[in-house]
Amino acid sequence: MKRVHMTSVLSILLFVAMMATSVNGFGATKLVYQYNWDGSATLDEGFMALIEQFKKEHPEIDLEIVRGGGADRVDKLAVAVAAGTVPDVVNFERSIAIEWANKGLLQPVDRIVSPELLNEEVWMPGAYSELFYNGRLYGVPFDTGIRGLFWNKDMVAEGGFDPGRAPATMAELDDMAQKLTRMDGEGAYTQVGFIPWLGNWYGVGWLYTFGGDIYDPTTHQPVVNSPDHIRAFEWIQSYGQRYPHAQVSASGINTNSFLQGKMALVAHANILLEQIARAEGEINYGIGEVPHPDYGQNGTWMGGYAHVVPTGARNLEGAKVLLEWLAKQENQANWWRWAKRFPTHMGAIQAVRDEMDEEHAILAQQTDVAFGRPPLWFPPMYRTTTDAMIRVARLEQDPKTALDEAQRALEIDFAAVFGE
Repeated sequence: MKRVHMTSVLSILLFVAMMATSVNGFGATKLVYQYNWDGSATLDEGFMALIEQFKKEHPEIDLEIVRGGGADRVDKLAVAVAAGTVPDVVNFERSIAIEWANKGLLQPVDRIVSPELLNEEVWMPGAYSELFYNGRLYGVPFDTGIRGLFWNKDMVAEGGFDPGRAPATMAELDDMAQKLTRMDGEGAYTQVGFIPWLGNWYGVGWLYTFGGDIYDPTTHQPVVNSPDHIRAFEWIQSYGQRYPHAQVSASGINTNSFLQGKMALVAHANILLEQIARAEGEINYGIGEVPHPDYGQNGTWMGGYAHVVPTGARNLEGAKVLLEWLAKQENQANWWRWAKRFPTHMGAIQAVRDEMDEEHAILAQQTDVAFGRPPLWFPPMYRTTTDAMIRVARLEQDPKTALDEAQRALEIDFAAVFGE
């Protein structure tokens, strides 16, 4: 009988073990997916339904879920990339994808997924633009948020306006703002018609509305001080002159005033629908597009997530399966059905349009024109332009000076990331 040396047996077993783990660091069929949960019970239930469906259809994949969350989740992921302990697929804030790609923290997915997913016509243009950098795609779009104009129908009707439609022009919006504002005998606002610096539109929204895009993807430079952008802030300053910022604040008027019946119109995101549903008392409201000047455009912009593959992820075969499954029209449509989050797949939006309530359907009509966020969205772009808007609203600076300063500050921020 031929003798087999124990060292030879151990070598063979070691080789087999190495082969079993060569696909990734967690095992041949282990796929680690980090899901960034925001605390919403509805979102969590929808997510679990989605994952259970994936497991049912792909029993060959051992899917491990890692729950991310909290303000430091991005920092923790960056540390994991540096340490080489990253998950294979991450549910990722889409607005920072290009910045991460530039830093080498993400792998291009165009070398992982099937070519049909790289067709930008499949996706909402804004969502696709947030992931496309230097000719490569660094994630697969998932869900999104959309913004519009909300108005209290009862308050609008009491002011003599048609409660069934949004103001069609900026002049009409200004007229409604004036005629729906009320003050008490001591000079405090008891009700306002509309205040442009309140809501979920922010300075960036008005720059989009009056002056178009605020970022040049060719040069990787911010563009926030064009003549039309300045006209946007001149319009905001006219509100600061009529409705003094300090007086509005002292009267307790803020973004939540719409829910309290103290603000007739507000530019806000679809999250306001959830807040209205939870509010005390019934709010009779309408939704439409925010008006824009003749030379402008619908300034609605999107938020939302994508799925990305961090640098250092090892199970690329498993990542391909999960990415392509999450990108399917049917599964993105189910994400709407289970979590009430807008999908980014254009076919999925069309598929569920008839299933939406009227309010969500109106917002969904804007998905093909919603602006995608530029890199360095938060904090630099969002905060710098919003701070400039508040200074203008307070009459502390003229619009051109405020936006010129914002442009210079942002150029420094962008140069630090993308170079001169």
